[in-house]
Amino acid sequence: MQLSPTEMTQLWEDGKTFSATAEELFATREIPQFPATQAELDEQMLRASKLVAELAAGKLIALGFPSPPRAGDTPLAIPREAWNDECTVEVSMYGTLQHGDHAYIKVRICVPASYVTKTNGRPTLKRIFEDAFEDMARSGEINLSNTQTSHTALLRERATALHPLHKVFIENSSERAAMKYFSPLFRELNLGEK
Repeated sequence: MQLSPTEMTQLWEDGKTFSATAEELFATREIPQFPATQAELDEQMLRASKLVAELAAGKLIALGFPSPPRAGDTPLAIPREAWNDECTVEVSMYGTLQHGDHAYIKVRICVPASYVTKTNGRPTLKRIFEDAFEDMARSGEINLSNTQTSHTALLRERATALHPLHKVFIENSSERAAMKYFSPLFRELNLGEK
């Protein structure tokens, strides 16, 4: 991963804890943070095991700070070889990971947009542009009196900010592709305002 220290820090800040990522990606039902039954505990362990398998396969990215921490440290990419079933409790409960001579603290998992947006065919930009739209709507940057296409530049900028690993993928997409996902959300927002 060839990112600047600033980009690595932003990626880490956008990441989620091990437990939150496991729940987001693999939850089939809601269970409490502290399972009360064996079935809930089994479900939680299955989620953790699936997440470790995806990290070990290199499909997801894990970042953490070196331990012991020093002033000015930036997050580092954790090698995929560090992931095995023995580390799940340590990472999910304490956010730490030991790998050989290296220790990582404040471990966060980053889910690349290409992972979330997989379809049976080619990857889609749907999730990327929907995330960007939601962020723009929350911050009041969508002007319903303007045309949809007038938002294209800001949509791409926001999508790149939210998914920096997919900058090239976003920039190389056509305006038509961006509008394919933006238009229905824009119309829905416009109808909600009336």
